[in-house]
Amino acid sequence: MSIENHGLIIIGENFNTSRKIKGTSPRVVREGDKVNLTYTNLAGEKAALDITDGFPEDPAELKRHMIPHITHALKNNDMDYM
Repeated sequence: MSIENHGLIIIGENFNTSRKIKGTSPRVVREGDKVNLTYTNLAGEKAALDITDGFPEDPAELKRHMIPHITHALKNNDMDYM
């Protein structure tokens, strides 16, 4: 049996779902009504994690807002990001 048949397997590591990135990071990009966190996937291609849910609407909050990016990836089932 191959690993591909089992989905995500993590050995010797756990995800810190409270890990955060600043809302003012240059990796945070607005595209229309969506807010994405950009990253490079394992294939070396540019990709984006949707972080719209929970992103502050008030620009004044942006400076102190921290994005729980691992939590968003888990919630969105974005295996590429993880």
